[in-house]
Amino acid sequence: MIRDEVFMREVEACERTLYRICRTMLHNEADCCDAVQEALMKAWQHRNRIDETKFRAYLTRILINECHNIGRKHARVVVMESVPEQAVEAEHGLEIRDALMKLSELHRLVLVMHYLEGFSLAEIAQALRIPLGTVKYRIVRARNAFKKEWMMELKKGGAQL
Repeated sequence: MIRDEVFMREVEACERTLYRICRTMLHNEADCCDAVQEALMKAWQHRNRIDETKFRAYLTRILINECHNIGRKHARVVVMESVPEQAVEAEHGLEIRDALMKLSELHRLVLVMHYLEGFSLAEIAQALRIPLGTVKYRIVRARNAFKKEWMMELKKGGAQL
């Protein structure tokens, strides 16, 4: 059971993380805001059943479900305009963003959750409802796919490492 004040404090602490995770799955800002708002509303309604130690993973799972619901409603592909600027800050930021967006949703999601948002492998497994070994496998596959896409972006742009 989670107290109301703890719930509010935890939500404030992870609000930006929720939005960035949402941006890896949905393609426009309005949909992301809707998904985050729906996820928070559902978590609030069930706050009496939430284990405080698993709150972040629980809330992330709700958000992922909401993103899938919104994606099904749209049922069409929309090209993502951009990844939030704060998500990728590097010398080759555009190449990194483009390479990241070419990955499958599953690969992009585990990379963003682990490397950009700091989720532990166990938290990712809990949020995605998959075994820990599957998370490890997906991260390895995602890193390899990302490296391949990034190298192609660098070659395309004529940049050098």
